[in-house]
Amino acid sequence: MDNGQWTIDGQVLLDQNLPTIDPNNPYALSQEEEDLMNQLWRSFRKSEKMQRHLRMLYEHGSLYLVRNGFLLYHAAIPINADGSFTEADVCGKRVSGKALMDRTDEIIRQAYYGTGKAKEDALDYMLYLWEGEFSPLYNKDKMTTFERYFLTDKASHEEKKGAYFALADDEKVCENILKEFGLNPATGRVVNGHVPVRTIKGETPMRANGKRFVIDGGFSKPYQEKTGIAGYTLIYNSHGIQLVEHESFESREQAILSGSDIHNRTLLQDFTGQRMRIKDTDKGKELLEQMNCLEQLLQAYRSGSMREH
Repeated sequence: MDNGQWTIDGQVLLDQNLPTIDPNNPYALSQEEEDLMNQLWRSFRKSEKMQRHLRMLYEHGSLYLVRNGFLLYHAAIPINADGSFTEADVCGKRVSGKALMDRTDEIIRQAYYGTGKAKEDALDYMLYLWEGEFSPLYNKDKMTTFERYFLTDKASHEEKKGAYFALADDEKVCENILKEFGLNPATGRVVNGHVPVRTIKGETPMRANGKRFVIDGGFSKPYQEKTGIAGYTLIYNSHGIQLVEHESFESREQAILSGSDIHNRTLLQDFTGQRMRIKDTDKGKELLEQMNCLEQLLQAYRSGSMREH
C-alpha cells in the first residue's frame, strides 16, 4: 500500500476495494479464505474421479514423447539466444536440453509418489512449472494475469517469451533439438503445442521448413476468435502423415438450422511410395530385438552351453 492506495510496481490498482487483505501482512489469508482453501484441498484429495485421472496421467503420461521419429512436447525446450540449450537449476541439479526434460519429469513424479522433503520440494517446483521462466511448460519471464485485471498500463501486461519461441522456426535449431533427443535430424519431426496458431493473421502450423508442427490451433472456444479455426489433427499411419485443419463448430442446433456441416481442410499429405511396416516402427524394432534374444537362447540350448529349465 502506498499513500493509502494499493499499488504494484508503483502503479495504482484499478480496484481499491480489497477488504480481505491486511495491509500489514498482505500475503496472509483471512480465516474465511483459509477455510475455503482447505475445503478445495479436501475436495481435490477426496475426489475419486480426480484421483483416477491423475493416476492415469502418471501411468501413461510423460513430459515428452519420442515415437517413430517424432518428438512430441507441450511448450518449449529452453534455449539461449544463440540457440544453445539453457542450463537451469531443477531442484538442485544444473541440467539442459534432454537432461532438463528428464529431470523435470522425475520431479513431477516425486510430487505424486515421493515422501518427506523431496515431495515438498517437488510440489513447490510444480508451481514453478506453471509460470517459471525456464519451465519447459511455460518459458516466459513472468505471468501477468493479475496485472491485466488490475493495471491499465499495457506494458505491465507483457509476458516476455523465451528465445525458443523465436528460434524454433529455424530449421537448424529444430535439427539440433532432434539430435539432442537421439533422432535423425534428416527425417525427424517436432510436434509442438502451447501456442495457438493465428491463421487469420497468416500463420501456418508447419514451421522450420516442415521440421516442426505447431498443432495447438485453438480447440478451446475462447481462442477461436484469435485463431479463426477450431484446431488441427495430426494423423499418422503406415502411409505417412496428414495435417487436418478444422472449422469452428457453433452448436448442433445451428448446424441443423443452417444445414451446415463441419468442414475439414487437409494442409499436408506427406505420403511415401512404400508403406511403413511394423518392423519399421519403434514397437517393431523392440519385437525384432526380442526375437533375436530368443534365437540366441534357443542356440544356447541346442549347443549345450545352457541347460533348459
